[in-house]
Amino acid sequence: MFRWLFRLIRVCIILALIAVNVLTLTSTAVNAFLSGAVAAALGIQTVSARMQSKLKQQTAMTTQLQNTLERQRTQVRTMGKSFVARTKRITLRSIAEIPASVIPFAGVALLVAGTVWEINQLCDGLKEMEMLYRDMDMDESIEQGTLEFVCNPQLTF
Repeated sequence: MFRWLFRLIRVCIILALIAVNVLTLTSTAVNAFLSGAVAAALGIQTVSARMQSKLKQQTAMTTQLQNTLERQRTQVRTMGKSFVARTKRITLRSIAEIPASVIPFAGVALLVAGTVWEINQLCDGLKEMEMLYRDMDMDESIEQGTLEFVCNPQLTF
């Protein structure tokens, strides 16, 4: 009796193994299911789970990089627009000073006031450039001596 029972169990095991082999070879879904079931039962991480985890990490990093890049582009656009507007103002004011600078005494005052205004505009531009460097997490910065020289010039006669 035990002999027949052992034979029956062996036959069932062999048939089950053959069925699993056929299904595994023909069905990816069965393979994934069995792999997931074994991994869950044994607490092993599957290759598929690792790949999905890495894909999620890469997607998160890509999204973060895209957001950073877009933020930096916006900052550069803002700085560029400000720079263009400042350059137009300086140019127009400098051209408008030319005829008025020939007027005695008033021309000298106008020339000095125009120069002070231009220096102020250039100082603002340097400060904006410094902010852009900082906002973009760049290691570069404008030398402190240059900022001090342009923004707080020392007049010596």
